[in-house]
Amino acid sequence: MNARGAPVGPWSTVADPAHPGQHTLFILGADSTLGRDEFLRVLYGARVSFEVGILATLGSVTIGTIMGCLAGFYRGWVDTLVSRVTEITMAFQRCSSSSRSPRPSAIR
Repeated sequence: MNARGAPVGPWSTVADPAHPGQHTLFILGADSTLGRDEFLRVLYGARVSFEVGILATLGSVTIGTIMGCLAGFYRGWVDTLVSRVTEITMAFQRCSSSSRSPRPSAIR
C-alpha cells in the first residue's frame, strides 16, 4: 500500500470494508473475489513481453547502425554486400509470413 492506501501491486487488494468511505478508481476494474486491481495485474503479466520487445528493438537498431556505418565508410563491395544481405533477409521474411496465411479455400 502506498501513503494514500491505494494498492500498488498485482497481489494488493482494495481497502477493507472497515473503511467504506475510500473510493478508488480502477481502470479495468477489480477482481470479484479478492478485490485486486486488474490493470496492475495485466501490467505485471506483460512485463516480460515489454522487456523482450525493448531488447529486440535495441538489438536490431544497434546491428543496423553498425552495418550501415560500415557500408557507408568502406563503400564499394562492402556496401553492395550489406545491401544484398539486407534484401535477402527481407525477402525471406516476406516469404515466411505469406506462407502462414490460410488458403482462400480453407476459410469457411
